[in-house]
Amino acid sequence: MANFIDKAADDAATILFLSGTEVDYSILKEVLAGCLGYESFSALEDDENNLELPYHLEDAEALVINVARGAVRATQLFGQSEPIMAACIGAIERTCQIYPQPKLVSPSSGFSADAKASGISVYLGLEDFYSRHGINAIRRSLAANEDLAVKFGEGWMAVGRFCVSNTLSHCVTENFWCASEYWTLRGDCTWQRPGHPGCSIDGLITYARAGRTGLIFDSQDFNVGNTHKLTVKLKIFTPEIFVQRKDGSMHQPQIALIYDPISQCILASAVSVEGDTTQLAMGAIQDSFRGSRASGAAGQSEIRQFVLDTVEMVDRRDIRAMSELCKQLGIVVEPARTRYAGRTERFISSMNKRIVNHLGDSAKSPTVLSLDQAIDCVANLKVQYNNTVRVDVPETPIQSRKRYLKS
Repeated sequence: MANFIDKAADDAATILFLSGTEVDYSILKEVLAGCLGYESFSALEDDENNLELPYHLEDAEALVINVARGAVRATQLFGQSEPIMAACIGAIERTCQIYPQPKLVSPSSGFSADAKASGISVYLGLEDFYSRHGINAIRRSLAANEDLAVKFGEGWMAVGRFCVSNTLSHCVTENFWCASEYWTLRGDCTWQRPGHPGCSIDGLITYARAGRTGLIFDSQDFNVGNTHKLTVKLKIFTPEIFVQRKDGSMHQPQIALIYDPISQCILASAVSVEGDTTQLAMGAIQDSFRGSRASGAAGQSEIRQFVLDTVEMVDRRDIRAMSELCKQLGIVVEPARTRYAGRTERFISSMNKRIVNHLGDSAKSPTVLSLDQAIDCVANLKVQYNNTVRVDVPETPIQSRKRYLKS
């Protein structure tokens, strides 16, 4: 790798000279060593001359530049990080393009696809490495994994929703700079197929270290587990009925429903004519999550975390008002999400029609009920709906939910 450093130093010196800046070669080599993860050029030389190490920088399939350490060395020796850092990073990238790709490079690594030429792939820090290479590498490794194909079926990734986290975990970042012979990249993934609980998959790719920043693909593995996290929807709507108060005034009630969009099971309901959506929502939350009967219906004992997607509660004041109750019940409250948005609207439209039809009096328009009658109507409809065979699958929402929670 001494030849590599010399070439990179020449390149950086030329770029700096053309821009009117002269920097001593010894300083450039120190900054280059910092970019390659070393405290000094002498430390880099010690590693390169250590024949007991299995790999050296020249064996690397990819380099992950330690930008912070390079900048520190430039500031220490030159008084400022620029323009030396830009010149040194550019020099490393250009030298890697013309440097022969190591014979050890594995087709499974995917580095050859990332390299700008046939040389060594270069990434400016771990975040750059993960976004440009790691996410796709994790996806490729899991898609090609034979054990997962046996477990979930051929082409499993295309069935349902598969997602690799865009965020690199802090522990993975820390381990990179202190690891010695090997380093393992972990990609946090989730996969959910229709009618089944979410599945968490840790995609694991292990690399041998070549120097402080060089990587060589070694192996890949995975861990699978249930996410134990279930998102349920809160929706508030106004049905096409009227409620007559004791004073004779007529009002359209608001109905709050909490339901599971996967099984389409209604977990709770609340009816009000007061116009206070926060109190109405809290009534539905208490119905769904408080008490042994309600907890059993919601499946709370089998789920590690409930996430309440507050479709209607878009006002931050409403969210804050519910937060204390939800905290006591162990529920995470999230603002409205677009996921299942179309399904939610179709569900509510269907429920609106069911409520009117359930009353069985099409001659009366609009339908007028007392508040107690409206509450009973919604409660009866909830039971009827949950025990009616679905159109899309040959089971009731209750059966779908039980299967979902047990699988």
